[in-house]
Amino acid sequence: MENNEKKPFATPRQIALGSFLLCFGVMCIGAIIGEAFGIDSHIVILFAGIVGVFLYKREAPLDLAKQIRTYDVKIPLMLTILNFTCCEFFSSLFGFIASNFMEVKPSHTHEITVISVIMSVIVASVSEELIFRLCGVGILKKHYSKTFTILFTTLIFALIHLYNIQGTIDVFVGTIWFALCYYYTENILYTITAHSLHNLLCVPDFSALYNTVNGFQILHIQWFILMAIIFAVSVVWFVKTFGKEEYKERQLA
Repeated sequence: MENNEKKPFATPRQIALGSFLLCFGVMCIGAIIGEAFGIDSHIVILFAGIVGVFLYKREAPLDLAKQIRTYDVKIPLMLTILNFTCCEFFSSLFGFIASNFMEVKPSHTHEITVISVIMSVIVASVSEELIFRLCGVGILKKHYSKTFTILFTTLIFALIHLYNIQGTIDVFVGTIWFALCYYYTENILYTITAHSLHNLLCVPDFSALYNTVNGFQILHIQWFILMAIIFAVSVVWFVKTFGKEEYKERQLA
């Protein structure tokens, strides 16, 4: 007797991964279109963020009112400090080690204007969080392990920030915390706020804090130690925050 049942187009896991990659693909195509037509790429990439929202809503409801109501200002503050000090500490440590046996081109810089600050602090932060945290982490966590969800989405995010090898590592180690925060809280407002604050902190020129060796930026020793101390305190703060029962229960739900 023939089995006339149609096989599903894809498994839930394949659909989840495909949704994230589709959203990422829209972002890449948008950036290319922006460059081709002289449109600021951030504006076009915002469309990919909107696509990410719709893809996420196919998996789960997006209760923005609840996210606003339960918003705890201490979490994005903690996340900003943790992200910034983690980036500074680990990328400087990597630069110190790698500069002994290789050279890199210095990271490119952009002219600082009001428009560029608005694009970086607001448009880029919102767009990238909708793509990588809401759509990426939000969908994949329902079908994949915590480790895969965090590392895969963060790796893809880091690879689109190809300043140089040090810059890419900087982004990877820093935004792991964004992915973890969204994984635990499912509140996209936290990571959007922290991402915006981080980009705002990157606007001032802190070049006096660094040595440049073989193209790598390396913090002066006193700043390196300060970043290490603040980073360690922030990690303890992070662990204590997300070790609470409310976040453990969310993961078991």
